[in-house]
Amino acid sequence: MSRKLNGFTLVELLVVIAIIGVLIALLLPAVQQAREAARRMSCTNNLKQLGLALHNHHDTYGKFPAGASNEEDSSSDETGGHWSARLLPFVEQTNLYEAITLTTDSANFAAGGGGVSGASLTSSNASHRNIAACETLVPGFRCPSAPIPEQIRDTSTDNWTVQNRVPASYLGNCSGTLTSDYQSGQGQAWWGKSAGADLNGVFQNFRPLRFADVTDGTSNTVAFGEAVPDPRNTGAREDSANGASAQKDHWIIGGDDADVPADWSEMFGTLGVGINLPKVDPGAAGFSEYEFGYSSQHPGGAMFCLTDGSVTFLAETSDAATRKAYGTRNGEEVVSN
Repeated sequence: MSRKLNGFTLVELLVVIAIIGVLIALLLPAVQQAREAARRMSCTNNLKQLGLALHNHHDTYGKFPAGASNEEDSSSDETGGHWSARLLPFVEQTNLYEAITLTTDSANFAAGGGGVSGASLTSSNASHRNIAACETLVPGFRCPSAPIPEQIRDTSTDNWTVQNRVPASYLGNCSGTLTSDYQSGQGQAWWGKSAGADLNGVFQNFRPLRFADVTDGTSNTVAFGEAVPDPRNTGAREDSANGASAQKDHWIIGGDDADVPADWSEMFGTLGVGINLPKVDPGAAGFSEYEFGYSSQHPGGAMFCLTDGSVTFLAETSDAATRKAYGTRNGEEVVSN
């Protein structure tokens, strides 16, 4: 009497393996989409928190933070603090804010001679505390979709260095019309008390603006947008008039380049150029636009926080007139969704 053996034949096993492979192939895109949706939600929340911080700063001081450098009533405008430093108390980073010095020229945000190693937030040296702040990771200033290093060596236009500076994902909006952050290119008074007409965004360098200055309406004007940095760890001077050694670099807290007319894309962006522009090598045609524009790893566009605190997604296919209208605070344009 023969016994029937139970088991898979080779053909059946191959069929099962093939079916599992197909199911995995179908499932992976769904998993990736779910992960991107979660990252996009986190990015949206980061921008929402920046919008709330901007409002709380205005409620407290009656004005937005200065885009960079010192306050308008100072005799100096070379201290180098970015708008992000002044928002730290309003994004639950009071301890970090209290460690830095924003109102003294000698308290630098970088160091000569190749930088300083082991800078500490508790140092008795104000410059070392500022540098340590620049080396501190603040997750709320970084989009989780952006593939950027946690820290990188940064050497400024004036050849001052931060050994482990933290790249950031969000830029303050300074314009809806500028296409270059190099002063002689468009005649902007970048770091003085005066400002050219094209500095028509929510942030200027030395002069803090107010809600009253946003005459186009806070729901029609971008305050912050995301931009993917493309830092290059060359150890050389990062930007010489947008020349061969330039970077697309974005930083928080402060920097040595706040008082030079060549690298305002460190903390500012413009909607005068397209969103998600293709990568351009330093020194090549179109690098100025690429360096100064907004971008993201979210498919099809980038996230922006409007001045009313709401967050919106602007498509990279948005027409130029709509994009620029969102960038200006006082252009009297009609924004079309």
